[in-house]
Amino acid sequence: MASVQVQWSPRQQAYVAWSEQCPGLCCVDRWSSLAAVDALIETAADTMPDE
Repeated sequence: MASVQVQWSPRQQAYVAWSEQCPGLCCVDRWSSLAAVDALIETAADTMPDE
């Protein structure tokens, strides 16, 4: 993924990570922005076909 964004969501009381390259996919972690990004990258890798 070339670009990942993460921000705190007061509504969810957690960090939310997403990427425009994978619309509809986001990951949430209550304690760590890095954990949210790591989960997003791992999930995206699992859903993308191998090249």
